[in-house]
Amino acid sequence: MLSQPKKLGSELLFLSISSGDIHNVINLIEEDEVDVNCPNINGQTPLHFAVKAQSFKMVELLLHFKAEPNLKDNYEVGMNTPLHLAAELNLIDILQLLHENGGDPTEQNKCGFTCLHIAARHGYLNMVKYLTLDPGIDKDLRDTYGFNAAYWAKEYNYLDCLNLLGDPIKISKEEFTEYMEQVWADAGVDPGKKKGKKKGKKGKKKK
Repeated sequence: MLSQPKKLGSELLFLSISSGDIHNVINLIEEDEVDVNCPNINGQTPLHFAVKAQSFKMVELLLHFKAEPNLKDNYEVGMNTPLHLAAELNLIDILQLLHENGGDPTEQNKCGFTCLHIAARHGYLNMVKYLTLDPGIDKDLRDTYGFNAAYWAKEYNYLDCLNLLGDPIKISKEEFTEYMEQVWADAGVDPGKKKGKKKGKKGKKKK
């Protein structure tokens, strides 16, 4: 009998996680039918799925099998880690579990948001409290738009969160100019050079 190639169970693993079938998840991983960090077409891992299913036990199980909490999904999806998803869903117990198992809440997604940015934008006070108690988290880390978490708390009028976060910071005109110059430089374009005007029609032919 021909041996079956490994890693054929990824789709079944994602389905089992979403449906909460812990026994099947254990069997698939222990029988080495699937990689616990296997990504789907969107770059999302089993841990992403477990967080979206809001299952503390499933997240705990996958971490036991050495699931990596800092892997990001594809750029087109948002470059989110499982911690970003936990922050978005206000799953503080799951976020804390991921953090305690090596998850980095300061990782930035496509928009430059950390877990603290997300919590502040949604007004998740308890999550903001938890994150600001961590001395390793820079409250003034700026996102892609030049804003810190406090800026978003103020923008959406979450004053309780704002009291914990300090002063809002937004990008200055000078910083924006410097940022745009860097963007142009990275793209290999010199914004100072203007395209020459198209030459007019050639002079009339001599009769």
